[in-house]
Amino acid sequence: MERADLAQLNIDKIAQQGAEMKHSLMPTLMALQKQRGEAGEFIHYGATI
Repeated sequence: MERADLAQLNIDKIAQQGAEMKHSLMPTLMALQKQRGEAGEFIHYGATI
C-alpha cells in the first residue's frame, strides 16, 4: 500500500478551507482523499474511528 505524500499537500489551502469551514480536520481529510484517488475513500475511517 502506498502512503500519502504529505510534502505535496497545500497547507495554505487546507488552512484557508479550515477557516471557511470552521473545521480543522475535514480539509485535511479531503486533501488526502484527493491525493490518493480511489483509495482515498477509506482515509476517514482511520481518522474517525
